[in-house]
Amino acid sequence: MKLNKSNIIMDGQEKYRAIDLSHQPLFVQPHWLDCMLGSSNWSAIVALGNNGITRWAWAYATPSRHLGILKWTPPSFSTYNNIIILDNTEISNVLRELYKHIPFFSYIKIKYSKSHKETTKDIRLRVRQFYPHYDTLDEYWNTINKSKRKKLSKSFDIRVDEETNPDNLFKGLAGSLAKNNLHSIDINSIERIMACKASTIGMIVRNKNDRILGSQLIAWDSHTAYFLLRGKNYSKTHLPVSEILRWESIRFAHSKGLRIDLCGSQIPGVANFNREMGAQNEYYPEFIHFKPMLLKHISSMYKRKN
Repeated sequence: MKLNKSNIIMDGQEKYRAIDLSHQPLFVQPHWLDCMLGSSNWSAIVALGNNGITRWAWAYATPSRHLGILKWTPPSFSTYNNIIILDNTEISNVLRELYKHIPFFSYIKIKYSKSHKETTKDIRLRVRQFYPHYDTLDEYWNTINKSKRKKLSKSFDIRVDEETNPDNLFKGLAGSLAKNNLHSIDINSIERIMACKASTIGMIVRNKNDRILGSQLIAWDSHTAYFLLRGKNYSKTHLPVSEILRWESIRFAHSKGLRIDLCGSQIPGVANFNREMGAQNEYYPEFIHFKPMLLKHISSMYKRKN
């Protein structure tokens, strides 16, 4: 563990593991990072105060190079919670410290969990959806759009079961993944998620002929259920599979007394579905930095040409 003059540990996975993260989102927990990336494929930058206590930390996937630029990016599924600030340091100061210590010819993408309203040339707003905590299922039900409630009220000859087989779960998701060009999510992604068996559940929808119509994956910790993936097989059904899966997941989270985090989506159709099913929006910032800044202009020119 190398500590420089600014009390910044650049390869601080060991120190990161010692931080109390019990109240932080699942995606920044070391056991989740181990599941999704493997213990040798992620690390963390950790900033210490003069008293040796951690001020802030940032977990990242092992940097890769693209066109000679070192890419520092969030770990898989860390949708909106990347930087962990444990004191009163302003996010702008944390970013300045971080930018100062990453090497030249780097691109860095950071997501911050706090709600945010303003954009600048280096900040773009992303949206996440969540359900406020309700004491009863009726309160969740009443937030759902009337047309969706009408669909859910009808009787369908289908069933929802818990599922642990990654192949079956992927089959249920395949149609939605293909439609939205989410090629980065494959069977290996499902296997890694299901490997965290203490905190994940798969659900699958089948018809009376045992055909797989759709599936979803949920992860949870002591305080929150995170709805990671949900999809249906478009070739086999026009039934309200997504609506049924969502209602079953709400019932599951409510039974465990967990708040519900939908994690958000930049896909308009998915975001709209979440709103129609009663979810609320919250905006968080995503910071994009190049070092040196000249790389930003070079990158923009390259994208325009290609």
